[in-house]
Amino acid sequence: YRDAEGCIAYRAERWEKGDEKSFIQSRPNGQGGWIAGIKGINRVLYRLPELIAAPAGSTVFVVEGEKKVEALMSWGLIATCNVGGAGKWNKKYSNYLSGHNVVILPDNDPVNLETGKRTGYEHARDIIESTGGMAKSIRILELPGLPPKGDIVDWIELGHTLPELMKLLEEPIGELPEIRIEETDRVKSVIQEM
Repeated sequence: YRDAEGCIAYRAERWEKGDEKSFIQSRPNGQGGWIAGIKGINRVLYRLPELIAAPAGSTVFVVEGEKKVEALMSWGLIATCNVGGAGKWNKKYSNYLSGHNVVILPDNDPVNLETGKRTGYEHARDIIESTGGMAKSIRILELPGLPPKGDIVDWIELGHTLPELMKLLEEPIGELPEIRIEETDRVKSVIQEM
């Protein structure tokens, strides 16, 4: 993660073991090494210098992780994310989306039976609420055919292409489905209204 001047602010490392993954953040120690943690460090968006350099009115994709940003950038698109993933959006990040056409690509998270919420969609709603009228336009784009917990990287691995993504952007914006939990004495059901 680089700040507005292009200096390294901190890094996020992804560790995978089988189906398990974890993330570790660290900051420069000023001597060529790293210090674990980013407490007290000014948090910035991933690929912030590229976002700042984007012409006004550009389409900017907001996703949940650096790997997804890199996948979109490999297609020549402008993309960003916040450190820590879903639920960690800071309102100050929204200033950098001002004047752009923002497209949020949420992960296809299952409904949490305890909360009745989908983490990816709640994160997208946080971004929309904090961005307010700053963006030229803002929308959530649900990618068709994603497996549970799937994301843009999975969608690309399924053989989807940049032209397909661009075609999806031409479709009218629909409403997000409302999700609620109904509980009987024996069964908890997830109901998604279209």
